[in-house]
Amino acid sequence: MNIAPYIYVDYFTIGTLIPVLFTGLLAYFFIGIKNKSTSSFHFAVAFAVSAVFYASYVASSAIFHPLASYCRVLSLGLAMVLALHFSLAVFAFPDVRHPRFLKIYLVVGYVISLILIAAFIYASYSSQNIFRFSGHHWDSSEEKITRLFYGFGLLQAFILLLAAV
Repeated sequence: MNIAPYIYVDYFTIGTLIPVLFTGLLAYFFIGIKNKSTSSFHFAVAFAVSAVFYASYVASSAIFHPLASYCRVLSLGLAMVLALHFSLAVFAFPDVRHPRFLKIYLVVGYVISLILIAAFIYASYSSQNIFRFSGHHWDSSEEKITRLFYGFGLLQAFILLLAAV
């Protein structure tokens, strides 16, 4: 399949390249720190995941083909992992006070994320792809599982706020 006729670089594509480069550079700097703390490690993972997360938006804004709707699977799944590692970085700052809680939170967060990602992949493969004119992108027509993702994202944002307090 020749994908070249479906690639259109516009200002959304260029605009989303900036956060890819910036968060990739931040990940590079955080990974390069010698004798990292737990908080620095989770910031490094969060920034690396963030760069891939924004790269999925680059792909979905540049490719105008129904297959571009599957970039949403990547962006939704990585958003949950991203929020998980940012909250772990905040919980572990300036030092780890409750290491058992951090491990439990990490494992439970990844298990819930993997279950939701698997459910979304199953739901998006069994639904049809639609073009959303309001955002000029391809998306799956599955709304119920997307709302579940949004609800879990709000819960993670609330946990991040609690961690910051």
